Amino acid sequence: MKRTLTRTEMLNLWRTIHTAEPLRLDCVVTRADGPDFSTALEAEMRAWYLDLLDNGPEQMLAPVEMAHAATVAGELPGIVSVTLPAEVRRVLRVKFAGWGAPESPGWCPDRLLNLASNPYFNRRGVAAVSGNSLIVSGAAGTLISAICVVDPGPERYVLDDKALALKT
Repeated sequence: MKRTLTRTEMLNLWRTIHTAEPLRLDCVVTRADGPDFSTALEAEMRAWYLDLLDNGPEQMLAPVEMAHAATVAGELPGIVSVTLPAEVRRVLRVKFAGWGAPESPGWCPDRLLNLASNPYFNRRGVAAVSGNSLIVSGAAGTLISAICVVDPGPERYVLDDKALALKT
């Protein structure tokens, strides 16, 4: 089940998963150096979440349609560049008008640009990710869809419950 948690809710869940909660109240432990356990757990939790967004299976994430926020510009003949907002961590699928189905960007940007300069290369629907942009070949129409994984920021965590089993 997909759910949205605040930073505090996620930290409490993270504490439970890492057996830092519930606290034992039948004993006393005293430390003089006073480590900030919450800050350490929060840093680990945030790094885990960003790794999940970058590498996790799509079914454990909450993909978002970002075509409305994208900027499309022509760079070379037959090649367009799609600039996405900074909060986009990963592009799962992209579709332009005239394409039969969406495509996953999996090409190397340099290879795509080299092939696009070849007059005999006319393959449509080839995409590569380059930084916060997509380089797309054969995208003559308008951008219809860009399904992306988005980082909602450090105050929100959107994920499927199954993703918690992937904890480090």
